[in-house]
This record gives sequence, structure tokens and C-alpha cells, in this order.
Amino acid sequence: AEYMGELFPFVCCVWSCAVFSAMRVLKTTIITADLNSHEWMCLIASVCTFIALCLSTYQIFKHLRHFNQPQFQLYICRIVLMIPIYSVQSLLSLLFPDAAVVFGTLRDCYEAYVLYIFTQLLVQYLGGEPNIVLHLELQKRLRHPWPMGDLLKPINLNRTFFRRIKQGTLQFVLIKPVTAVIALILEAYNLYGEGELAFDKGYPYLSFINNISVSISLYCLILFYTATEERLQPFRPVAKFLCVKAIIFFSFWQSCALAVLVQIGFFADDETGGFSAESRATIMQNFIICVEMVMASIAHSFAFSYNDFIDKENLKKRGPIITNLKTILNVRDVLQDAHETFIRPANVEIPLQDRQKAPEEEKDTLLRAE
Repeated sequence: AEYMGELFPFVCCVWSCAVFSAMRVLKTTIITADLNSHEWMCLIASVCTFIALCLSTYQIFKHLRHFNQPQFQLYICRIVLMIPIYSVQSLLSLLFPDAAVVFGTLRDCYEAYVLYIFTQLLVQYLGGEPNIVLHLELQKRLRHPWPMGDLLKPINLNRTFFRRIKQGTLQFVLIKPVTAVIALILEAYNLYGEGELAFDKGYPYLSFINNISVSISLYCLILFYTATEERLQPFRPVAKFLCVKAIIFFSFWQSCALAVLVQIGFFADDETGGFSAESRATIMQNFIICVEMVMASIAHSFAFSYNDFIDKENLKKRGPIITNLKTILNVRDVLQDAHETFIRPANVEIPLQDRQKAPEEEKDTLLRAE
């Protein structure tokens, strides 16, 4: 009862999304009792979205209720938030196919944001930038993973390496929104052609740029994990990385695979429903994402469990949930870090007192994980 007032906005949000998404389909069901394939997809996707929203918002709520280690949970909640965003955006794109590009812009931007947030979560697990730099400087040179190890020289692990890792991850956060806005502009002039592999459309060029950018970002994450694998083991990083990578990987390559299927004639124009082959492929993509988000929400509940942060001895010292939510939604820390990563001179030394500082929060979490 103590937290029902703070839980009420979450309940309203979940309920409103579920009702709104089901209205269009239920109206047709009640009146005609005859659903076509698109309406069946909308109905199934509505149910899947409702389930994913319930699971993910509950997970976020429990983290906010037990917000005992904000240096970790701040990033965890931002990562789990991708489930509601992906689910709602995909369902809206399914219900209103003509506006799919507009709805997809938010998903594309948040996809890039999550990769950067995951990197920051790993940084916090390792005790912050000063401790990471000291740890890296004590390690031997890092060999690139296969097959790049046969082509590139081993990497020196130092402050420059860490800065390049952050830049490689953060560049996707900057490029993805730009390409998303360009897609909206091209769509307004009928020059984007989502799903069309045509040289006179913007879709293949923007997809190529995004593919290169996300590949660099993911590769930087792999390098960073390889360099710090031993210290990250108590925090189960592999499961967390797979949860994040799977959503981004499958959503992107599914769209590419469906675009190829359109070109080879697998999808035909639907004259009855009024959908082109490209629109049908986009509808299928959004339907698949809605279904996948149910599985993703279950996986996130284990990989990013709130149980690791429950402190029964200090239940009364928790801050208000709404205040914790505002902290999560505030992206000032991201903007500040982006400024320091790209604009701060690379040769700036970390103060000695910061290099010698060992955060107590990391020690407590490490002991709990063990």
C-alpha cells in the first residue's frame, strides 16, 4: 500500500498502451468477426506487447524501488527500457503502416543509446575510468579476436585504448540519429524507399552506413570485454551482452533479410489489403519484433535482475520512486561524457587522487556477486 501511489503511473501507462493498441483490432472483431492476416497480426502483436510491457515495467519498478546502487541501476534501467520502446514502437508501426518510418526513428535512436549505456555499465562494474586505466596499463598487449587477429597488430592497453573504445561506441549514438532524421526527410520526398534495394533510393545507403557504424560499436565492446574479462566475471557480463546484442543484431539483420526477400519476389503486392511488397515486409518485421520482445523481456529479467540490489536492512532508506525515475530519464551525464570523450584532449592525465581511489560500492557489489 505504501508504494501504490507511486506504482499507479506505471499501471496507467501499461493499461493505456494495451487498450490503445487493441482498439482497432477489437472493433473489427466485434462487428464482423472476420479478421484478415494483417488484423490477426495486430491482435497477436497487441497481446505480446502487453506481456512485454508488464514484465519490463515491473522489472524497472522493482529496480526503482530498490535503488540501492544507482551507479549500476541507472544504466540497467535504461537498458531494460528498450523493451517497452521497441514493443510500443513496433506495434504502432503495425497498426499504422504508413507512419512506420516515423515510429521507427525513436527505436533507431534508442538502439544506439543502449549500446553506449551498456558500455558505461561495464565501466561502472570495473570501478570507473581511473581504475580501468590502471588495470589496462598493467596488462600485456591484446590480440584482436579472430579473424582480425591475423590481419591487425596486437593493441597496447592504456588510456588511449580506453578512449578509442568509448569513441568507437559513442560514434554509433551520434550517427544513428542523424541517419534516422535523413530517412524521415527522404521519406517526405518519397526518396527513402524502406526495404527497397534500389540505387535511386536512400534506404540501401543509409543501411550500409548504419551497418558499418554498429559493427564498429559492437567490435569495440568485444575488445573492451576481452581486455577486462577476468574482472567482469562476477557480474555475469556475457548474459547481459547477449541480451543487448541479440535485440540490436536481430532487428537490423531481419530488416536486411526481408528487404532481400522483397527483391527476389517472396513478398508480392497485396491488392486486397492495399499493401505493397515493401509494406508487407515492414509489417512482418514489426510483428516479429513484437513477438521477440516477450522473450527479450524474460531474458532481461534474469540478466538484469533486481534481486542483486535488494538490501533488506535499509528498506526505509530508499528514495522516492518518482525521483529515481527522473534520474534515469535525465541524460545530462551522457551529454557530458560525449563532450569529454570527443573534445577533451587525449593527453589529459587523470588526477592522482582519482587514480588511487577505490570505490566502496564496487567492493560491496563484487562480494555480493561472488
